[in-house]
Formats: sequence, structure tokens, C-alpha cells
Amino acid sequence: MPPLRSFALRLVVIAALLLACSQWFSEPLVRPLLPLFAWTVEQADDHLAVQRVEIDAEKKGVYLSIETRLKRPLQLDAEHWLFPDTSPPASQGMLVGAVLQPLVVLLAIVLAWPARTRREALWRGLLSLPAAVALVLADAPLGLAGALLDFRQVAPAAPVSPLVHWNDFLQSGGPLAMAICAAVLVVALGERLGRAAQARPSPAAP
Repeated sequence: MPPLRSFALRLVVIAALLLACSQWFSEPLVRPLLPLFAWTVEQADDHLAVQRVEIDAEKKGVYLSIETRLKRPLQLDAEHWLFPDTSPPASQGMLVGAVLQPLVVLLAIVLAWPARTRREALWRGLLSLPAAVALVLADAPLGLAGALLDFRQVAPAAPVSPLVHWNDFLQSGGPLAMAICAAVLVVALGERLGRAAQARPSPAAP
């Protein structure tokens, strides 16, 4: 079988298996990350204080829900202000399964891409861990923070937070693009580090 066709076949099979696992085990996989999501949202914008971040089961599916309050006044424009004492809590949510979709793409490409040596495969596995964490944090919590700060409908003249633009990017296929780029980077770095370790001369025997 040609290498490209073999890679494509492995990619489809691995992606299907990972996608099925992500749907079956999405809740137990995402729940330990909830405190990290809350911390990321608060670090992304100092106006937001996370009151609740939880996984809620609804009729339409299982959702990652986040509720925030303002920590300090937020000026939208010259005429519109939001104050912590008078502004009600704001909430946003997304399907829990969607949180893991970038990881499915990342791992499917990394696992399907043939490794020349075991050392190269080991480097890929090690590099996949920080790449996976970065993908998850750049997607779900920052996207929800951007949705919470999107006041374009109520105050069109207000300055738009960079998190709002980031959420627009995520809604237009950003997670898929980031996952593909991260996977290619992991494969390339793993190959380079594997070759460097293999080319390193072994110490001479005494």
C-alpha cells in the first residue's frame, strides 16, 4: 500500500476510535480540568470572577457551563458601564464533547504518522502532552471568556476585547487549524530530536 494511502487509512481508523472514546468518556476526562478552566478564565481577563464551572446534563446533551461575575467596573463606552453590585451573573456553555475534539485531531495525526524509531515515537508522546494542554486551554476557557465579554449587540461602539476576536476565530474552525498545526509541530520536533539522539556518539568504553 502506498505510504500516503496507508497514512490516510490509519488516520481515519484512529480518529474514529478516539472520537468514540471522547464521546463515551468526555465527562470523566473533562471534569478534572474544571479548576484549571476557571483559573484560565480569570487570568485571561481581570474583570471576570468565576462563580461556578460545572458539567450539566440537559435534554440536548451534556454541557460545560461557566458562570461569572464582575470583579470591578467595566466600561463599554462613554454611556454604558457595568458594575459588580448591579450586574447579574453571566453564563456561557458548550458541549463537553467539543472540548476534546482538538485533542482527537492532534492525537490522531500524531499516532497515525509513522515513526522511524522507538525513540522518535517516545519524543512524540512527550511533546504531545504540553501540546494537548495548550490546545485545551486555548479553546474552551478562552472561547467561553470571549463569549462572556462580547457586548457588540448591546454596545456596538464599545471597544472589542481581544478575547472576543479569539472566540470568533474559534467559531470559524480555529480549534481544527490549531490541532493540525500542533500535530505537525509535534511530529517534526519528535523526528528531529529522535535523529539528534540517534546521531549522538556513545561514550567509549574504558
